Amino acid sequence: MTDSLMNNAFDMALSSGMFMYPAIVNHPDASKNRPKGKLRLLYEANVAAFIAKEAGGMAIDEEGNCILDIIPEEPHQRTALYVGSKELVESIRERLKG
Repeated sequence: MTDSLMNNAFDMALSSGMFMYPAIVNHPDASKNRPKGKLRLLYEANVAAFIAKEAGGMAIDEEGNCILDIIPEEPHQRTALYVGSKELVESIRERLKG
């Protein structure tokens, strides 16, 4: 299990980088588009967001909302994920909104 979300997020934290899993909207095969993102909010994104928050970072979705503030509407709700240091995530948030 060398390519899991948590392994990637941990490697990102060690290198002071950022983990991004954006929404997919322009795939040549339209059936592979994921406009709300691909990661599951409850089981994947919230876990990474919680760990990032405890380490002094943050996590947002494609619209710039804090992942931990999103109230799930269904068990397998999907989301995009941008997680890293507060400075990097705020920079991405500005670009997503602009």
